[in-house]
Amino acid sequence: MPFKETCILDATIGFVSACLEGEETMTALCQAFGISRQWGYELMRRYRTEGAAGLEPRSRAPHRPARAMPTGIADAIIALRCGHPSWGPKKLRAILARRMPETAWPAPSSMGDLLRREGLVRSRRRRRGPIPLSRPFAPVGAPNDLWCIDFKGWFRTGDGTRCDPLTVTDAFSRYLLCTRLVARPDYTNCRSELERVFREYGLPGAIRSDNGTPFASVGAGGLSRLSVWWVKLGIAPERIAPGQPQQNGRHERMHGTLKAETAKPPAATTAAQQGRFDRFRDEFNHQRPHEALGQTPPAQHYQPSARSYPAQPEDPAYPAEYELRRVRSNGEIKWQGELVFIGEALINEVIGMLETDDGDAAVYFGPVPLESSMGSRSG
Repeated sequence: MPFKETCILDATIGFVSACLEGEETMTALCQAFGISRQWGYELMRRYRTEGAAGLEPRSRAPHRPARAMPTGIADAIIALRCGHPSWGPKKLRAILARRMPETAWPAPSSMGDLLRREGLVRSRRRRRGPIPLSRPFAPVGAPNDLWCIDFKGWFRTGDGTRCDPLTVTDAFSRYLLCTRLVARPDYTNCRSELERVFREYGLPGAIRSDNGTPFASVGAGGLSRLSVWWVKLGIAPERIAPGQPQQNGRHERMHGTLKAETAKPPAATTAAQQGRFDRFRDEFNHQRPHEALGQTPPAQHYQPSARSYPAQPEDPAYPAEYELRRVRSNGEIKWQGELVFIGEALINEVIGMLETDDGDAAVYFGPVPLESSMGSRSG
């Protein structure tokens, strides 16, 4: 038991002095000072062997914590973190356990404590974010069910050249299919790069994008020349709601990691920057653990599509009851004797119209509705 007095050192000296006087028994003195006999004998032992210095209060902390992290294990964690500054404790532990499964690696929380002690964690203000939406990802059950596409925000390399990185990921496996710098973020450059990706990985069932060019437009059905091409390949275009990037959250999260590890600061030239992107893609796909994938890399969950890229895309097929029209060079079709403007993105394409009982017609390009209806017109 500790002394009851406020100043422990003064009480300790008083107790030792009383013991040295020899007028009271040890039992009586311990009772008077409110300590145990064991502690009383320990104080006298310290005084006789160390003098007054032995009465100074001592830390009760063990000389070596019972669960202190072995030096070799701590060094391995720190070395891996230094090589991958953006990897958190869960990813570090998954990689180390994969490399050395015979070692008893500490819990992620203990690794996090070590990184903080070593100054390898930068504290950041926690921000209240929007509630994540699961709806866009609900139908994704296998690789190539859905790909996500976007341009990571442009920046300039050290020599002043503008960089527009086009990125494509598989929504199911998180596999990073493309991280390429294109000359301009337009239809021609996007199509050229996507043709390369389609030849290597096959065709997805759908592609999700934002509402900007070249992926979408304000025209009929929101279709652009690029998404018209997707439809002819049997790929369904999906678009997030305007101003809702969290609906493509997995892809946006990858963009944050891509920027942190390859463009802060940017490389000196576009060739050097592309080299960084290529190395990042290889590490992201084959080494970096993903918590949503059980701390395994995307390559363990991805396989190319069984649908190969055709030599020539075909016009969409329509049911027999549909009336077909090919859009003219000015973006119009003729319907019931009148010229109706459809859209420039669909020039030379075949659209289908399903006439209703009241004389209106629902207009489609493949499965994509272009207008809710076209009213009947007298010729």
